[in-house]
Order: sequence, then C-alpha cells, then structure tokens
Amino acid sequence: VGELQAKTMKKLKLPSFCAGFELSIVPLLQHSLGTPKRYVQLPKYPSINQDITLQVDSSMLFATISTSLQKAIAQHIPEKSIYSLIAIDSYKTDSHINYTFRLSMSNHERTMTTQELTSLVEKATSEVAKAYNAKRI
Repeated sequence: VGELQAKTMKKLKLPSFCAGFELSIVPLLQHSLGTPKRYVQLPKYPSINQDITLQVDSSMLFATISTSLQKAIAQHIPEKSIYSLIAIDSYKTDSHINYTFRLSMSNHERTMTTQELTSLVEKATSEVAKAYNAKRI
C-alpha cells in the first residue's frame, strides 16, 4: 500500500489524493486449487434466527467463547441444515463480559420450528457454560 507517482496518477487521470496497492494472486490461486469446490444449494425453506448472550468472566477471550459455541452448535445441528453464527455485540463491566451472537439456521427439507432451534441452543450453551463457567442471559 502506498502513494502513486505523480506522473502515474496523471496518466491514469486519478485524483490528487490517491493510494495504490499490489496484490499477488499466485498464493491465492495455489490455496484455492488445493480445495475441492462443492456447490451447496441454498435452502428453499425460510431460515430461523435466535440471539444468544453468554456472560463470562472479564478475563475470558472472545475467540475462546466464539470457537467453543461454534463447535457446540455444530455437534447438535440437524441433518440437511446450514447455519451461521455471527457476533453482534459485547458489553464489558469490571467483573464480566456479555457476548451476544446471532444464530441463523435453515434446513433443506423442511421449515424448522422455534422449539427445535431453542432446544439446540440450550444444549450448545449448556456445554459452553459448563466448560467456561458461563451464564446464558
């Protein structure tokens, strides 16, 4: 990343305040060639969402809680389902931190119910709570 030479900016008709960058695509191509591509069709049934807030000790790292919750959810996800877990908020006090995530889930074969998602979230959060002395809020 850096500024371009004046003559280059003039030839390309760029504004006076402009920066450029160089990107080597060879490592990107090498990485992508080793990964088999697989198309996954989006579900035709609607997705369902639920927010999850976990309260942990203030010394607990976000990555630890996020990774653990991701793994716990993956263990309980129904067949033919896809999901995403996104961090949407954090709130810190002197003694604890609240991490809030949004879980979105869809199934390829049917519409999921709120009860199914709630059950899955309860199982996953209880595992994280036991492992890290967390509390679901």
